[in-house]
Amino acid sequence: MQDQTANEVADMLAQNMASTYDKIVRNMLVATAAQIDCLNGVNGNAITEVTTTDLELAVDYLEGNNGKKLSPNQEGTNAFGTAPVWASYWMIISTDLRSDFKNLSNFLPTADYPRQQSVLEAEFGSCDEVRLVKTSEAYKDVSVVPAVYYNLLFAANAYGRITIDDQSMEMIIKPLGAGQDPLNQRQTMGWKGRLGSVILDDSWCVALRSTKG
Repeated sequence: MQDQTANEVADMLAQNMASTYDKIVRNMLVATAAQIDCLNGVNGNAITEVTTTDLELAVDYLEGNNGKKLSPNQEGTNAFGTAPVWASYWMIISTDLRSDFKNLSNFLPTADYPRQQSVLEAEFGSCDEVRLVKTSEAYKDVSVVPAVYYNLLFAANAYGRITIDDQSMEMIIKPLGAGQDPLNQRQTMGWKGRLGSVILDDSWCVALRSTKG
């Protein structure tokens, strides 16, 4: 008979493990990627809210370095209210900036894509050649006021990650009574892992830094 509590804990540990690895890669990208500051907004900060002009500058950076798109063009259909989606790079944005990106003149919500099958769970929409994924784990620098958000824009093959050995991700479960537990009172669960990550080409990844509008 399965232990329901143990199953729930194992599921939470698996989510924690994946989230931790994602944060390691995110922090590597923030520390090493090229940066472009948003300067064309109207909020009065030294680094402004994102604008279409700023986003185009980030796209220009990838285009000028021959970055390859990550997703193909989606042709329009005869479904009412939908629109074609351009072949696109991908950008990771903070959930804090949903309104800022929705206010861009070229924003297209995922609800208006011609094919819903290709929409990622966390995908928010697109702005011409950029498809947007939002997450609460996106990096923001809170050591400055106002906080500065790092919106990471990628071309194909911009970065890579490797496992250090064949046990780089290991879930460790000790059943009840394991070790020095003669009364069968304790059970332990945890994980350990090793990871390496690096930008493969500096010209195919850029952090567009913005503040909240």
